[in-house]
Amino acid sequence: MDESLEKFDGMVETLTHLKEKGYSLGLASSADMIKIEDAVNGVQAAIAANMSCIAIASSFTKAELMDAGAYEVCHVTKDIVAYL
Repeated sequence: MDESLEKFDGMVETLTHLKEKGYSLGLASSADMIKIEDAVNGVQAAIAANMSCIAIASSFTKAELMDAGAYEVCHVTKDIVAYL
């Protein structure tokens, strides 16, 4: 078995064991997350995962990113802070 696959199997086994013992990782649901993207496919993936998405217009236009489902589109990275 590939070493990385062995590590993954070990992590899954550990997480399963902790869950059985009643422990929680305390991870937020995808609905509580905001994904930052710069591509139409990335925006669509965020929406499919039930995440909000703020996009940066670099390779795609604001219209393309909004049509893909972005909550908002910024033109420079520093503008994202206003939405967090």
